[in-house]
Amino acid sequence: MTKDPEEKESGGTETSKKKPSIHMVLYDKKTVRSKEAASYRVAVPEPGTELWTDVVASDIDRFLSDVSICPVAGDHFIIDEDKRTVFQIPFLVRDSTQMHYLYVVCEGTDRITTIRQASWPRGPVEQTLSFIGDIVDEETDEGKIAIPNFRDFIFIAILGACADEFISTLNATRKKVNSIYKQLTGMKEPMAAHAGIYDVHTFLSETFGTAVFLFREFVSQVVKGSGKHLKTASYQHYIEKVENDVKQAIAMRESLENSLELISNTVRASLSDLNIANTERLSRAVEILTRLSVLLMIPNSVFTLWPTMPIDNSDSFLGLPSVGWELILAGVLTVMGQVLISYYYKHSFLKTLLARSDGTGQQGNGPAPPSQQT
Repeated sequence: MTKDPEEKESGGTETSKKKPSIHMVLYDKKTVRSKEAASYRVAVPEPGTELWTDVVASDIDRFLSDVSICPVAGDHFIIDEDKRTVFQIPFLVRDSTQMHYLYVVCEGTDRITTIRQASWPRGPVEQTLSFIGDIVDEETDEGKIAIPNFRDFIFIAILGACADEFISTLNATRKKVNSIYKQLTGMKEPMAAHAGIYDVHTFLSETFGTAVFLFREFVSQVVKGSGKHLKTASYQHYIEKVENDVKQAIAMRESLENSLELISNTVRASLSDLNIANTERLSRAVEILTRLSVLLMIPNSVFTLWPTMPIDNSDSFLGLPSVGWELILAGVLTVMGQVLISYYYKHSFLKTLLARSDGTGQQGNGPAPPSQQT
């Protein structure tokens, strides 16, 4: 006897023990109603209804294998079989920095199945489930024609929810960028902002950029008629809205990248100013150490070498004993050393100022905020 996929997942490792959750949404041309199913094999349309089955599995690949659904591989998004079409939709959610793939299976004319990972955060399928009743009521209210094909309608609704997630993800990212910019005023550690900007830039250029362009390619294939078990002619206005949302998301991404570049310039200017301040403090510390070295080294050298001089240390000169002249010589040499050090550092500092003023080392306060850019 062949076991159901849910029964097969009950063995093995700890992550595969949990059975998939099977949720059914039935549409009878007037209203929708929901119920849970014990098994994927018993989740079938009732007479006079169309069915949407939502499967939440801990292991998508294993579930697809158990129900004999061919997984989509490589750069393909759509696979046509004799009795069904398998779609793999790339999408993002605002609470995650990883791209996900949602499996959608269209069978016959009255059944659609969504298969998603149990560990994913709340995404487009949950949104569609939450509002499906209101959406159906809106479509069938006030004498409107009932939804001609519930299966295709659900498919387009999920695409729209995916497009909304892209825009929501960008809005959340924009808030993060604005927060980083506000922290720049009086920031003592611009390296923290630099790290935050790097993370956002990496997300926009790699994860988000890849996901939104793959999703746009997927929508383009759907518009061209890919998927023989999917008929979207009745929902052309929804398809156009999804395309517009994708274009808006791409435009928002480019605008956010530009704002990010302005903030990055500000951070780099702050880091440059910080480096200059650190360099000046280091130079001052070196000067102090040099002065201390001269202050100790010259008297020590005089006191060490004086006894080796070819003179009688017991004699006096001009009324001063030898030790007195020893102290005077050490003092004079020490003062001369300090004067020479002062002269060197003064001229070195002037050269640095001149280099900055003629543009070779000019530093500023960074670019103006985005609101002040022309």
